[in-house]
Amino acid sequence: MKRHPRAAIVAPAGAAIILKVSVVTDEYDLTETELAKILNEQMASVIKYRLRAERHPEDPETPADVE
Repeated sequence: MKRHPRAAIVAPAGAAIILKVSVVTDEYDLTETELAKILNEQMASVIKYRLRAERHPEDPETPADVE
């Protein structure tokens, strides 16, 4: 099976993110719960705007739950 070309970019990027998250966690002495909260908030923001763009491609500033 042939690997997608983006896989060669995504794998090391994931490792870099893990390393940077570890550094920030140590620097700010975050608990696992605090780290999870921060990461969850960041992912929710990304998902919010992707969902808006998916549901309202002509106007991605429209909230996703508005018709």
